Amino acid sequence: MWQVKVNNVAGKMNRWGSYDSNEIIRAAEEVGYTEIEETDDTITGIDPQGWETVIAEE
Repeated sequence: MWQVKVNNVAGKMNRWGSYDSNEIIRAAEEVGYTEIEETDDTITGIDPQGWETVIAEE
């Protein structure tokens, strides 16, 4: 399972904890992340301020 690493995505999901990658990607898109990519052990994306960010780690 994945651990969310950024507050705005975790806040959208209403709790800290483990999630399925699809749940994390959907929440990240809803709060403005773009260019989201999932690799073997990380989910990254461009945050609303334009910075590449690790959104979650497995």
